[in-house]
Amino acid sequence: MRKKSLITTIRGHSFYTGLVNRESIVVDLGAHKGEFSSEMSNSFGCKCYLVEALPALYSKIVEGPLAQKYNFAMAGRD
Repeated sequence: MRKKSLITTIRGHSFYTGLVNRESIVVDLGAHKGEFSSEMSNSFGCKCYLVEALPALYSKIVEGPLAQKYNFAMAGRD
């Protein structure tokens, strides 16, 4: 029998799933419209914090019990 891989890809992001569960918190920097975080919450039941700087994209993110959005930008300096 072939062992199931713990590396998966969701919306172009590959990661190790062995540590992701209902207790996990995902910080989605550059959240776009929230598709990645939505799939993470649906797949693993984890809480997601979505950070999106562009107002047009930020307004399309749907918040819910597992998704909290922030209209901020991340940078190494001001």
